[in-house]
Amino acid sequence: MMKLRIRPQEISIAMEVGVLDMLTVIVPAHVDPHGINYVSELIMSRCRTEEIEYSAVGWDRFWKYFRRTWINIFPVDVWNVYGIDLGVVSRTNNPMERFNRELNAAIAAPHPSIPAFVSTIDTLSRRYVQQLGDISNRRAVAPGHGEIELPVAVDL
Repeated sequence: MMKLRIRPQEISIAMEVGVLDMLTVIVPAHVDPHGINYVSELIMSRCRTEEIEYSAVGWDRFWKYFRRTWINIFPVDVWNVYGIDLGVVSRTNNPMERFNRELNAAIAAPHPSIPAFVSTIDTLSRRYVQQLGDISNRRAVAPGHGEIELPVAVDL
């Protein structure tokens, strides 16, 4: 959003629970245009209330990007959780994110040698397989997850 010249204060408003994430919980057929219009109006209204200048050009660019990417390339039914049991909802948009964090933490050098890289991958993989085995054999309990914080969907 900053690349689109949207101010940090506006981004903070958009990222609050119940603003941009509202698009993930409303009826999928209402995301475009009703949901987008709702969120856009909400951001403009909050900017007026907090006396923050609204970056109209930046938001126009953002919504064009959003439609191009999150409506056309990745259809709404891929990322919208309306009507889905929250117990099966992925907590990130990339299932490899956790592994990536663990890998980055395990590799000390910015550009490790191939043997060091392979050894690190091997160690992490063995640890993961061991953990899965322990969980399935009831020697360990699967890690718990906190509650997913989603907004209450509005009727559009």
